[in-house]
Amino acid sequence: MITGTVLNQLGLNGVMFTQQPSDHHFLDREPIGIDGNGTAVYSALREYELKWDLVDTDVWNEMYAYFLAQGVTGTLVATLPRWDTTPYQFYNYSGVIMREMTYENWFQNYYMGVKMLLVKILT
Repeated sequence: MITGTVLNQLGLNGVMFTQQPSDHHFLDREPIGIDGNGTAVYSALREYELKWDLVDTDVWNEMYAYFLAQGVTGTLVATLPRWDTTPYQFYNYSGVIMREMTYENWFQNYYMGVKMLLVKILT
C-alpha cells in the first residue's frame, strides 16, 4: 500500500525534468515465442513512454537536447519508477536509448501531446 505523497522525480542523466510528464508508464511487452512448456517468453528489455499535455518551447528544447546528447555515448541514464516494486520508488536505469520525441499539434507557442519513448530498459 502506498502511503503519503510521492513526487515524480523523472529525469535523464541525473537531472530531473523541469516539467514532469502528465502521464508515464512501462509499455506492455509482446511475447517473442513459446517455450517447451507452453509458457510465453518475453524479452528482458522494456520500453517506457512519457507524455506531456502541453510543453513550452524552452522545455521542448531542454528535452530534445537529451536526444542529441545521447549521440556522444550512445545511451542515457533514465531515472524512472522501479519496475514491479512497492512502495513507489525511483531507480536509475543505464544503457537506455531515447527515440526522437513527437508531438501532435502546435498552439500559441506550445507543443501539445508530446511523447517520449525510452527503450532498451533492463529491469
